[in-house]
Amino acid sequence: MTYKVFVAIKTELGKAEDVRKRLKTQPLVKTACTVYSGPYDVVLVIEVLGLEEYQKFALYTLPKISGIDDYESFIAIEA
Repeated sequence: MTYKVFVAIKTELGKAEDVRKRLKTQPLVKTACTVYSGPYDVVLVIEVLGLEEYQKFALYTLPKISGIDDYESFIAIEA
């Protein structure tokens, strides 16, 4: 089963484009977009085969990206 995870990220002031560029290089990230209006600064689309794969990304990759203040995940299941 494939899971799509939409990750909405709040960044430090002026860091959105740098955060987006760094995250775009990650293998699980299929799309990384800068948001110009709204409460979030960057939105990612991640595709994983299992939720454990996303948990590792959230626990070990996201915290290493400088400039991220906070994020929220939305997990969708493709039928």
